[in-house]
Amino acid sequence: MSLLIAFASYRHRGDCGDIYFYRHDGSEKGELLGPLPTESPRRRSDFRPVLSGDGRLCAFACQYRETVPGELRLWDRKEQKLIPLPDRNTTGADAQPTLSADGRWLAFAGWKRPDSVGGHDLFLYDLEQKTLVSLPGLNTEHDEQMPALSGDGRWLAFTSNRPAVTDGENTATRILLHDRTAQKLVPLPGLHAPGYRDTEPSLSGDGRWLAFASDRPGPDDSHGAGDIYLYDRVAQKLVPLPGLNSAGHDCQPALSPGGRFIVFVSERLDGDGQRDLYLYDRRRSRLLPTPGLNHPSEEFEPCLVALDPELDRLDEK
Repeated sequence: MSLLIAFASYRHRGDCGDIYFYRHDGSEKGELLGPLPTESPRRRSDFRPVLSGDGRLCAFACQYRETVPGELRLWDRKEQKLIPLPDRNTTGADAQPTLSADGRWLAFAGWKRPDSVGGHDLFLYDLEQKTLVSLPGLNTEHDEQMPALSGDGRWLAFTSNRPAVTDGENTATRILLHDRTAQKLVPLPGLHAPGYRDTEPSLSGDGRWLAFASDRPGPDDSHGAGDIYLYDRVAQKLVPLPGLNSAGHDCQPALSPGGRFIVFVSERLDGDGQRDLYLYDRRRSRLLPTPGLNHPSEEFEPCLVALDPELDRLDEK
């Protein structure tokens, strides 16, 4: 089994989310693994999992109903234990984690942190040094959310409702890309659609491919109120995803590091529950069977890594 998917589901406790893991061979076979342990008496709800490139580390957001509005946790799948994260937020909420492939960099969205600039801001945590690292020129007095790191941690895609300054666009929420090396935003020509919301970005390992969800009109009538799109930073244009979108609401895409596979959430009518997960193979332009993955409850917020890089290649051998 060469693909590892982490996702949140209500299948175990009904109104509280748990993190599950699922292995897939990249073709037609899959196996559901057990949930990540949680302290059920405290009613902790876990969601938004992200994985390191080798699948060992799993960062996730959690919330206790009786106490803080939200915080981050880091689980070591090999040692089966939580890893401490000093310098946590104790006055607001931290959520929407994303990990670099080597497991060193953890980016996340924070609300009402002492060092915030706006309402929601982005923060970067160095897991080796156990400290926050500055992101010069990134945050504004507007909201920055939904971060997505490239494999090496250089590229950081995110959403913002800041006004468009350089291109005159008028988008309610749009996706931006920050270069941590140059410490500045990078243009994304051909990506934005004026007047529509682009959200939930996901980057391939090298930062070339950018998957996202949008309410922009689809190219044909089969598309629903929300669809998934893929942007090629090299060609500077959107590329087709034949057979992926449906008449239902498709959202929350997660790219594999090599960019071949996309796991996503859909509310299409032929699913097992209200929200289900689907696995798309770009090389073969089709959805793959995922036996045992979905449940009559809900599955959402997936993450995907390829444990075999050769399987994740886009080009035919």
